[in-house]
Amino acid sequence: MALFTSIVDLESIQVPISDFKPESHPTEIEALARKILHLEASIHIPVVRSLGIDEYELVSEHLAYYAYLKARELDEKLPDRLMVFIMDAKNEADILGQLEVTEKIHQASNPKPDGSSPTNLDLRLDNLEGKVTQASEQMKTAIAQLKIDLLEAIDTKLPKPIPALEAFNRIEEPAIAHDAINKMTFLGSKKAQDIVRRLQEFKKKRQGQEFKSFAEVLEAIGKNSRGHKILSEAKMLEAIDRWN
Repeated sequence: MALFTSIVDLESIQVPISDFKPESHPTEIEALARKILHLEASIHIPVVRSLGIDEYELVSEHLAYYAYLKARELDEKLPDRLMVFIMDAKNEADILGQLEVTEKIHQASNPKPDGSSPTNLDLRLDNLEGKVTQASEQMKTAIAQLKIDLLEAIDTKLPKPIPALEAFNRIEEPAIAHDAINKMTFLGSKKAQDIVRRLQEFKKKRQGQEFKSFAEVLEAIGKNSRGHKILSEAKMLEAIDRWN
């Protein structure tokens, strides 16, 4: 008779009263839980008794079962399903026979340790190391998130660059006029100031009439005494590129 593993929901497993008391083995449970997390799986396969459709009762590997529950407490990404051997009327005698033999061997070779045994102390140290590592990872994650939040907060506080056409439409505002002069200093400081002054005068005469295009801006800037455009189309394009 072949026995195959099955995957069942943790919620479908009932735990009857047994000699295993999880509250008496917190160190071992946590130590095994952290090992399960590292592997993202348990190598200990519990035996469960079938009680009905999707209903089971835990028979063996109580430590592994509670350790898996603890592992899920530490990391909820761990699956909420467990690999088990399902015991029924056909295979119950054979399975219980194996469990009885292995339990006798285990009891003979592993006398009950006290709380100060080297093994218990090692487990406690492992648990402590695991907690420190977990706390360190949580701290790194928190710091990384804090940096992201801080950068986002700074970004929202920084003034957003104003598009060139909008700046020309708001050229009467002192701060924007000053910024426009700085952006057009490649034309020469005096010429940049002259362009801003001409645009301000134009806006004042037209009572704030908005420019709909850069062609209108060029027209508003006008020509010099020799009839040449003060700002050519090519230089306007260069100014727009520098603006962005």
